[in-house]
Amino acid sequence: METLENIEHKSINKDAEDNDKEDNLELNHSGSRPRIKPLVAKTISIRENQSGVTYKDLFGDYLRTAKEILITDPFIRQPYQIDNLVDFIQMVKDVSTIQDTVKIHLSTQNDDDEKVAEMIDSFNDLADELLPMGIEFTYDFKADHDRFIKTDTGWTIALGRGLDIYEKFSRFSLSRCSQKNRRCKAFNVSINKTEE
Repeated sequence: METLENIEHKSINKDAEDNDKEDNLELNHSGSRPRIKPLVAKTISIRENQSGVTYKDLFGDYLRTAKEILITDPFIRQPYQIDNLVDFIQMVKDVSTIQDTVKIHLSTQNDDDEKVAEMIDSFNDLADELLPMGIEFTYDFKADHDRFIKTDTGWTIALGRGLDIYEKFSRFSLSRCSQKNRRCKAFNVSINKTEE
């Protein structure tokens, strides 16, 4: 009979052995670590109800080295849309290789004066929360209809639906914790390098 402690130690040791084997295979096949694939322009189409889609998978690689990111999305109004923005900023923080402060500017719009005051409070709270984490968040209400992300590294990511790519989900759903569990609306993303 095996104890829980023995089972846990076997599992940990097996994981460590598997990781060592993977590292050795990686080095033995090519003699060095694999190279990072170059970034290329592309278009991604997502089907209605497709799952397993995350902001990181869609465009995280294009944001790794960006020091300045401009998000233009006129439809960051409702609490769930602000949640999407927070998810996006968390992804930027996770993938960023920048040691200095990353600047993220949101350009959105809202014609409802009552909602604008609420949004200003939410955005100011978010900015205060992010600054100690090395992210300078600013915003304005000047967006037109287009939805895109631009970086100081020359990439433009055209977002058919903006950051609002997921179907609604319950507050008590596992989808709340993980984007991979969420079902998507149909949309396209086009990623292009700006000509210099």
